[in-house]
Amino acid sequence: MNTVTSRHQLREALTHADLACTPQRLAIFEVLAEARSHPSAEEVYLAVRASMPTISRDTVYRTLALFEELGLLDRVQMSSECARFEPNLTPHHHVVCTRCGVVADFDWTEVNELPRPPLPEGWNTPSRPHVLYRGTCPACKNNSQTTKSNTIEGADHDPD
Repeated sequence: MNTVTSRHQLREALTHADLACTPQRLAIFEVLAEARSHPSAEEVYLAVRASMPTISRDTVYRTLALFEELGLLDRVQMSSECARFEPNLTPHHHVVCTRCGVVADFDWTEVNELPRPPLPEGWNTPSRPHVLYRGTCPACKNNSQTTKSNTIEGADHDPD
């Protein structure tokens, strides 16, 4: 997986850009590196604020933009929803739960290997293909089935 996972890699990238590895940048990096999902800027802010109460939203937003500019993370825009961030830079795709909004990665090598399509005049060359599917995550599906089976059995039916 092509991802920045260590403090050393972060320090190297910041040093290469003549930038300091501040405690705020390090805290934001650690939240992203430990995230099991694709957090929004607000979720990153709240997570960092738990250990660093004086950090501002502006610092988090500017640092996320900086990390994106340095190639340390990707911004994942799920249509009209808020942007989400992830340090996984390996070509991959996403599926979003339509109920709870959780985002999961999946690989689809065949799509990654397709030739880039011609774009309308004036557009930049696309960097890589990205497929976004929408569906129901396993937790919501299980919750729905449990609710459904409880409803079907109902108060009129005692399963014992």
